Amino acid sequence: MFGYIEPDKGELKMKELTRYRAFYCALCKSIGARYSQTARLTLNYDCAFFALALCNTLGPGRCVPMRCGYKPLKKPMPIIEQSAGIDFAADVNVALAYNKLCDDIADERGQKRIRAKVGHAALKQDYAKVRRYNKALCGAIERSMAELNAIEKSMDGSIDAPAAAFAGLMHSAALCAPIESMPIRKAFAALCAALGRWVYIMDAWDDRARDRESGAYNAFNIAAKDANEAELRERAEIMLFNSLREAEEAYMLLRPLEDGAIIENILKEGCGLKTRRLIGGNDDESV
Repeated sequence: MFGYIEPDKGELKMKELTRYRAFYCALCKSIGARYSQTARLTLNYDCAFFALALCNTLGPGRCVPMRCGYKPLKKPMPIIEQSAGIDFAADVNVALAYNKLCDDIADERGQKRIRAKVGHAALKQDYAKVRRYNKALCGAIERSMAELNAIEKSMDGSIDAPAAAFAGLMHSAALCAPIESMPIRKAFAALCAALGRWVYIMDAWDDRARDRESGAYNAFNIAAKDANEAELRERAEIMLFNSLREAEEAYMLLRPLEDGAIIENILKEGCGLKTRRLIGGNDDESV
């Protein structure tokens, strides 16, 4: 949905990086097969992680050589074979993208609102397919988005409330995953909820300047009326690292996983590095 959850590729072994890309490409292929080519443009790292973690809870994923439709002249590359986990992740990717566009239409102004309307129209038929494939998933996301929108409209300056609502959205979506074991499904949902909270806070902190300029909702900009920059930065840092700790705790309930080294790299190195860079001030933000 936002594209923050990705590995620290420099710390991955070559075979691990190849396997990670195999999941990313498999998700892309599934979106293209189940939906439109336009829908493939919504592919993002967050949902690639969702596919990686989900498929690992369902069992080993086998790599098969396939050609990339976007790079037909290149030799076949290893891609994870299609499965219920990959297809469900494709459904989640499209559903989240569509609902994010709905949210942007309501919140944004100017060119971004126009682009959101164009994207919304382009994905309308794809989202209708998601609803046919998985009505429960769409219902869970729509209810959570309604809750999040209500919190944002209240403009009460709470950072925890909207972040918790987005965490709830990811938790509800993950509970719809095709995982037979309820304890494992709950642990997977807890992992997704913690990362959902982290993603929401990262995005809100990252977009402060742009949202302030456009007048779009941003919890940190509202909170800035009662707190200075240093206080807000400290609050964001605590919330972000607490969310990552919760994600790691949930992940521990899922171990051992075949691609555990990749997942741990993403949670500890990838997300940790992004957090330190953003909160450390490398966000081109001057307040």
